[in-house]
Amino acid sequence: TGVGKEKAQILLRYAQEKYGLFAHDGECLDAKADLLVKYLGLVPPALAALVAYLGPGRGGQLAWLDVGGLVLGIGTWIAAMYFALWAGKPGDMTYPPTMKNLLQAAHADGPIEMVLALKYEQSIAALKELGNMKGDKLNWGYRLMAMSVVLLFLSLIGGRI
Repeated sequence: TGVGKEKAQILLRYAQEKYGLFAHDGECLDAKADLLVKYLGLVPPALAALVAYLGPGRGGQLAWLDVGGLVLGIGTWIAAMYFALWAGKPGDMTYPPTMKNLLQAAHADGPIEMVLALKYEQSIAALKELGNMKGDKLNWGYRLMAMSVVLLFLSLIGGRI
């Protein structure tokens, strides 16, 4: 209430641009999740297959890394894949209000543009929360992928030095 039509239009344009930015951020997170799944599908399994193909090492001081590194590497790979797949799953995407909701809200005080701007703001808050959750899962996925690669590499060289 008390917001004129001009200010309401400015607020609506701002809310629409802000919504577009958050929607774009969500698309970027989804693309990173897809990339992580691709890397996880190639690099750690290839290292694990190489370790299995070469068989146990000759039993040097770091021979325990043969089995331990392989088991831990596969375990962290599975955990990383879980986080990557979770981050890439279709989220609870929020959209601007439907025309029906807008028409119902139009009876409120103030210009319809203000009502629409407020509805966009609700969607933006939901997108921000979803983006934060996906970002956290991706961070864990990338960390675990790096750990998996290191452990599998150590398993590869462990019993051979």
